[in-house]
Order: sequence, then structure tokens, then C-alpha cells
Amino acid sequence: MQTTKEAPFLNWFFSSFFLVLRFPKDFFSVQPLEHFNQRAIWLACVCAFVGCAGQAATQLCFVNWASHSIPTDPLWLKQISQMLAEPTANLADSLQTQLKILQTQTMFELLFLPLTTYFTCYVLAGILHVTLHGLSKTPAKPVGFDTTLMIVAFAMAPQIFSAVPVLGPPISALWMIGVLIIGLRQAYSIRVFSAFTLVIAPALLVKVLWTSSIQSLAVYWSKVL
Repeated sequence: MQTTKEAPFLNWFFSSFFLVLRFPKDFFSVQPLEHFNQRAIWLACVCAFVGCAGQAATQLCFVNWASHSIPTDPLWLKQISQMLAEPTANLADSLQTQLKILQTQTMFELLFLPLTTYFTCYVLAGILHVTLHGLSKTPAKPVGFDTTLMIVAFAMAPQIFSAVPVLGPPISALWMIGVLIIGLRQAYSIRVFSAFTLVIAPALLVKVLWTSSIQSLAVYWSKVL
């Protein structure tokens, strides 16, 4: 009995990456999503890790520049003081504290990045799976969790563009949502508006909860030090 030999990982990675970015509808229509594929998880992890690491590095560079420039520049302090209606004398210390907290938060994001990039797929897929089964009309064929997980994993491919400063994060977020909606529409047989609504709420929930947790940890750590 002959067994089908899988393509080398790098060949599969790049072909899947470019196909899901350019032709997500065609990609999801031919991609077997019913069964778990570890390669899809690694694709999601690599793209999310590169994108988030680049975004965090850009933020860290900005915070380092700001902490050495803004609190010591009278012109910056005057303009910010007028905007916030706060005395200039107290503003420099306040800015230094806020920038230190932001720097600590970014460092924690980098520290936990390997774990967050891996588990984000599972957490987001779990929330989406429960939400879609609870609020969408039941498709002709029941959709398993592995299908939802594979769609989420492949939809994270655009996250790699988060590494591009300034415009990268919003473009990659919109691109990811678009790919996710296309995949979920085909799997769950739901309309565009329903898919958009059901995707945005869980995505925002995961983002807000994680960001709030990291901010709280950064504030606590800054007070301890």
C-alpha cells in the first residue's frame, strides 16, 4: 500500500501562506480543514511571532526615544502641558513614570510572546466555536472544533505584516479579519454581516483581556521596582 508523502515543510509553508493571503476563498474551498494539522498551527505561530515581535520592537524603540527626549525638551513639555492642562513642573515626572510602565509592558509582551502566539489560536478558536454554534444557524454538516481551529490558524497569516511600523498593525488586523470571515462563512454557511459581528466580538475580547492583564502586571512591577 502506497502512502502519500507530504511536501517539505518550507514548500508547504510558503505556498499556503501566499495562497491564503491572495485567494482565501479558493484556499479554504480546497484545503482539508476537518482534521487537525500541526503545520497550520506552526504557520500561525511563525506569522504571529514575527509580526508581534516586530511591533513590540518598534514600540520599544519609540518608548526609549521618548523617555530620553520628551521629558527633557521644554518645547515638548510646554505643548503637552497645554493639551493636558497640567503644570509643567509635575509633567516631566508623570511622563517618565508612564513611559517606564509602557516600556515594562512591552518587555513583558516580548517575554510572553512564544506562549501567547501559540495559545491565541486555541483561545480565539474556542470562543469563536462556542459563539458560532450558539448564535449562527446550524449548517447542513456539523462543524467540529478542529475545523474552526484550522480556519483561525490559517487566518493568522496576515499577522506577519504587523512588523511593518505604523501602518502594518491596522492593515494586518483588517486582513486577518477578512480572511477569517471568508473561512468561517464557508464552514458555517453564515452571512457576511453575521460573520463580521461574530468575529469582531471574540477578537476584541481576547485583545482587551490580554492587554489589560499585561498593563496591570507592568504597573505592579514598576511599583515594586
